[in-house]
Amino acid sequence: MEIKRISSKHTDKKKQRRTQFIIGGILIFIMIFSVIAGGIQYFGQEEDSNKVEYNGYDFVGMNSYWVVTLGNFQFAIRNNPNELQKTLGVVKGFNLYQSQPLYISSEDDYVSQIISMNFGQIASRMQNACFGDCEEDYPVKDCNNNLIVIREAEFNKIEQNESCVFIEGKSEDLEKLVDEFILKTIGIN
Repeated sequence: MEIKRISSKHTDKKKQRRTQFIIGGILIFIMIFSVIAGGIQYFGQEEDSNKVEYNGYDFVGMNSYWVVTLGNFQFAIRNNPNELQKTLGVVKGFNLYQSQPLYISSEDDYVSQIISMNFGQIASRMQNACFGDCEEDYPVKDCNNNLIVIREAEFNKIEQNESCVFIEGKSEDLEKLVDEFILKTIGIN
C-alpha cells in the first residue's frame, strides 16, 4: 500500500499555475520563432526572385511595380524593364522638371497616376491640364509649359517638342509607353 502525500489546495494551485506558465512560455517561444523564421525565409526569397538588372541598374519588384533608386529618388514602373520595347524617341532628362510645375493632359487616368507618382517627387507641383480643346475644367497649356500629353493613336511613339512630351499609342500599350518614357527621362533607357 502506497501512501499519498497530503497537499493543500494552495500548493496544488501553485503547481498548476507554474505548469501553465511553463507550457504557455514554450508555446509563445515556438510561435515567435516560427514567425521570425518564416519572415527571414520569405524576405530572402522575395529579394532574390524579384530583382532584375537592366542597363546596369537594379530594379526591385514591390507591390506590382519595378522600383529603381537613383540618388535620393525612387522611380517605379509597372512593367519589367527587360520586357519593354525600345520605342524610338528622344526626351530631355528629368532635370527639365526639377522644381518646375508639370502639367499632364491624359485620356487615361491610370497612366497619368504613374507619371504623377514618379514626377511628383521632382516637380514643384503637378496639375491636370488641357492641350487644345477639352471638356474638363482644366487650364489650357501649350508647349511653352512643361506638359506631358498622353493620348491614344494608331502608332506608338514618344516625342518631345519644346517643353511638351507626346506619349501616343494604342490603348493597351500606353502603360508600357509611359514606363519607357520614365526610363528615358531618368537616363536608363
